Amino acid sequence: MIPRATATVIDATLIEVEPAAALIAVDIWAEVPDAREPWASLLPPFGVSQDLERGWRATGVELARWWLIGPLDQRSRQLAFLAEQMPDSGTVVDMTGAIFSIRIIGGRWRSLLMVGGVFDAEDPGFGIGSSVGTLLHHMTVRYDVLSDDTVIVHVAPSYAQHLLEHLRQAAAMIDAMEP
Repeated sequence: MIPRATATVIDATLIEVEPAAALIAVDIWAEVPDAREPWASLLPPFGVSQDLERGWRATGVELARWWLIGPLDQRSRQLAFLAEQMPDSGTVVDMTGAIFSIRIIGGRWRSLLMVGGVFDAEDPGFGIGSSVGTLLHHMTVRYDVLSDDTVIVHVAPSYAQHLLEHLRQAAAMIDAMEP
């Protein structure tokens, strides 16, 4: 006979490296108001991210700059399409390889981003679809909130290993403290 035992299930925070993706920057110069149409209806405002078609996600990273992140195998086609549509008052730049993306999954991701961070990730206004650039553990990062329990952290590739180590150590600490 096997004796009965009890188990404690811990909702561990998962830290995952995102697959490599295409990164395209779209700039539409703010001093040319007509240049924003029809782009204004297709791209989110500054500080907001949204899903687009075919696995692409758009993020308003500055008032007149957007990042489009999507499948590598669609990069050339997307670049050609955007360049063809771009007015003379804007530009499309392939920045693939310029960011490294880390997915954090779990109910404690907000607490995790507060360890070594200067941004109030607990702010109720920082919800699904929010995007913000800030500092985390002395590194410039950009957060993209996908759901109540998932956030993507974008960082320069040169800092990726250091940030991964920091996030994994901080997650272990927080998971141990909060049952």
